[in-house]
Amino acid sequence: MVIHRRAAEWTRAECADRAKRLRHTRSRESHRHQGPHGDAVDPGRGKQYFYHLVTDASATVPAVLEKGVFAPKLEKIPQFGESLPEEESALLGFSPVLNGRTDKGSGEDQGFSTALANGVDPINVFPTSPDNDKSSRENNYSPLWDAHVSMWTQAAIDAGKAHRIHSMDEQKSLIREGLLTSASINPPGSGNPYVGGLRPTQAIINCPVIAHPDLPPQ
Repeated sequence: MVIHRRAAEWTRAECADRAKRLRHTRSRESHRHQGPHGDAVDPGRGKQYFYHLVTDASATVPAVLEKGVFAPKLEKIPQFGESLPEEESALLGFSPVLNGRTDKGSGEDQGFSTALANGVDPINVFPTSPDNDKSSRENNYSPLWDAHVSMWTQAAIDAGKAHRIHSMDEQKSLIREGLLTSASINPPGSGNPYVGGLRPTQAIINCPVIAHPDLPPQ
C-alpha cells in the first residue's frame, strides 16, 4: 500500500531529496518559480523556489516552452484576468517575462528569451505559494495558472535596468516606474491588479506542485 502525504508534511531532507531527483528526471519536466515576497535572509530577493509538474497548457507557445501537453479546452475555464479571492474564476495570475536577459549563469537571465536561447527554466514571477495550513477562502492558490506576460520597456533596456525579477512586489514596483509593461503578445483588454495591472495573455497552464524545498535563494 502506498501512503501519500501532503507536501507540507514532508521533512526538509525529503524535500531536498525530491528536488535533487527532480533535477535529474527527464521523463517529466519540472520547473521552478519565484515566490511572492521574500525570504528571512534577504526580503528583496524572493522566496524559495517550488517545484511543480507542467501537465497541460491551453496555448501552443507555453506548451512548447514548459514541455506540457497542448490542451486547448482549458480555455473554457473562466475567467482570464481575475485572480482575487472574491472573484469567481478558478485561475491564478502569474507573470512570465517575454524579453528578459539571456546571459546564462549570471543569475540575471529570465523569461522566454533565455528559455529559448539556452534551454533553461524561464523562472516566472509568482504571486502566492501553496499553503496547506490555510483552510479559509482567503487561500488564493490554484494550480491553474493564468499567464500575464510582462515585457521590459525600451527605456529599461536602454538604461541597462533589465534583470531577474525576484518577487511580485518587485514586479509591481517596476511597472509603476515604467520599466515593465504588458507584453506585446497580450491581447487588448483590462489589466489585472493582482499582478500589477498586466493584461492576461489568455493562456492557462496546469501546474500541480510536488515540492517546496528549503534551498538557498538564487
